[in-house]
Amino acid sequence: GEFLHLPGETFTKFTKIRDEIEAETNRGAGSGKSISNVPIRLKIVSPHVLTMTLVDLPGITRVPVGNQPKDIEQRIRSMIMEYIKHQSCVILAVSPANVDLANSDALTLAKEVDPDGSRTIGVLTKLDIMDRGTNAVAALENKVVPLMLGYIGVVNRCQADINAGRDIRSAREAERKFFVQSEEYSSVAQVCGTINLAQRLNEILVRHIHKILPRLKRQIEFAREENFHKLQSLGDWSQSDSKSAQGALLLKMLTEYSQFFANHLDGQDGNLPANEVAGGARIRHIFQNIFVKELQGVDPSVTLTDKEIQTAIVNCSGIRGSLLMPEIPFQLLVRRLIENLLEPCLQCARFVCEEMIHIARRCEPERMGMLPNLQNNLRSAVQSYIEDCLTPTEEMVSNLVNCELAHINTSHPDFIGGSQAIATVLDHKKGLVEQSKKKFEDESQSLRQSLSTPFKMNPHEQSESLNSEQKKRKQDGEGTARDRQSGWIASIFGGTNKGNTESIYLQEPPKVLRVSETKNEQEELEVAVTRLLVSSYFGIVSKTLQDMVPKVVVHFMVNAVKSGLQKRLVQLLYKEDLFASLTKEHSDVATKREKCQKTLKFLHVAAHTLDSIPKVLDQSSSSGARSSSARRSSRRVSPKRNRSEYAGSENSHPNIKSPPEAPASERRKSSSGPLGRGLASVIGR
Repeated sequence: GEFLHLPGETFTKFTKIRDEIEAETNRGAGSGKSISNVPIRLKIVSPHVLTMTLVDLPGITRVPVGNQPKDIEQRIRSMIMEYIKHQSCVILAVSPANVDLANSDALTLAKEVDPDGSRTIGVLTKLDIMDRGTNAVAALENKVVPLMLGYIGVVNRCQADINAGRDIRSAREAERKFFVQSEEYSSVAQVCGTINLAQRLNEILVRHIHKILPRLKRQIEFAREENFHKLQSLGDWSQSDSKSAQGALLLKMLTEYSQFFANHLDGQDGNLPANEVAGGARIRHIFQNIFVKELQGVDPSVTLTDKEIQTAIVNCSGIRGSLLMPEIPFQLLVRRLIENLLEPCLQCARFVCEEMIHIARRCEPERMGMLPNLQNNLRSAVQSYIEDCLTPTEEMVSNLVNCELAHINTSHPDFIGGSQAIATVLDHKKGLVEQSKKKFEDESQSLRQSLSTPFKMNPHEQSESLNSEQKKRKQDGEGTARDRQSGWIASIFGGTNKGNTESIYLQEPPKVLRVSETKNEQEELEVAVTRLLVSSYFGIVSKTLQDMVPKVVVHFMVNAVKSGLQKRLVQLLYKEDLFASLTKEHSDVATKREKCQKTLKFLHVAAHTLDSIPKVLDQSSSSGARSSSARRSSRRVSPKRNRSEYAGSENSHPNIKSPPEAPASERRKSSSGPLGRGLASVIGR
């Protein structure tokens, strides 16, 4: 035997193995009666045992003893459930034959995790010390508490046998004689005994392995593929000690990165996310959904008020005034609007620059993070190159806007023109006049209808109304005559102390002069025509910039970076004096790679073992016992618990590493091959 905590040390006597189990238990759980969930892993190599992993679990303790905690029952229960809950585990529910099976803790716990009993075997012990006149034949015949897999009775060594050093082989022979020679148990002797238990367990494990084998193969294949890709991402720097190897590795990574970046922009990267817009599609979003949409939302009819247009017309007329429609106000207002387009055009280029830097970060391969010096230098070089391409892009965008400002092309085929603008305004005004005239006629017709309705007054009211009207006309006539006479006389003779003439003073012009709130017909026409001309020409310029600015950005920045990135990176980073520092990997990468390689090796062996299992299982029914290893849960060992005769194979529990392989000389003592990694748990002993 060999313990995992003592690698390389071989135990050839079971007394030594038992002593080491007790010593390790005391080291892990203390010298009292306490328990520990840290397992003691033991591998046994022998031609007389099965190939399996056996977990020896403690029985339930209800009353704390010694230094055991108050919740000892719950702790032991949790420890047991942690192992028997796995579907790959075959449960050996051990119960003493001299206790009622209805009260068996082992059967109760097994029922919780295996309600249909497809992986639970009942094991009855202490058949040799039952009260006289009683036996467990009914239980062994599966008539008391039925189990799908039934019960098997065993007779283990007593404490006196252990103290006397009785070996297992003689104990097995004594067990066989007990069942064969016993009057009560001779009828069930063929299903009793440790040898029969081993054979029965072997049959169950074979069926169980056949059942779970496809799932295990899928799990191992998935784990192999996952670790293989992980190892690829970690890279292989084992040959990177020489300058030539470092240079080749660096050049390969720079080339692959540049190509990956270009594919990402073109949408040809197969690893683009499916739940968000990424890559070059984000740049297109900036063009169409941000830049173009913003320019389309600029409306000169809303931006320019009538006062601003009229003020421009008045100012451009200067001291002369104007007789016809002036052109200078139109050009002045159009240029002002075009100048406002410069900033959003430049902002579009800056947005694309920032997005390309963001895309460049996302294009970094995972293994780039394992070379921190290369990653930092690469990021700096890429960002610098993209920002360098932004400068000519902004210059060209500014030139586009300046070209539009340099020449106002009133001969553009899409421009409405002065005569057409005037005609449009007049037609619109004529329509308003017609609409107003119709409204006036409707109101007049309504008024005439109301006046045609007769209005009657009584004679007294008519008389009073006539008299009051005559009096009013008389008073108004007299007052008017006096006023005319007084005003004429005053104009000839003047006032009392004033001269014959009165001084006239001009009102000073205001410091800030604004156009009048009211406009005459000519001014209204000028404002309307100018607004229409400005809107027409601004729409032409806006569409031109919506089309040209994205083209400029793509040509001077996007395509320039795509085509020149690899060359720039090689110029900046592919230098012999930088090879060593740039290819220096992170400190923990080597550890991860080594661990991944070992995992792949183990998975390869596991896959090979699973492939050979069907052939081995077919041979197992006619074979003898197989080699085995054991693992016991670390706990306080008592004489009662030391009566165990079981051994298991190396651990296959998913959370516990396998113990070391047995020496070749010992492995040759085993049978032709492993049965597979079954798991049997012994509980309730």
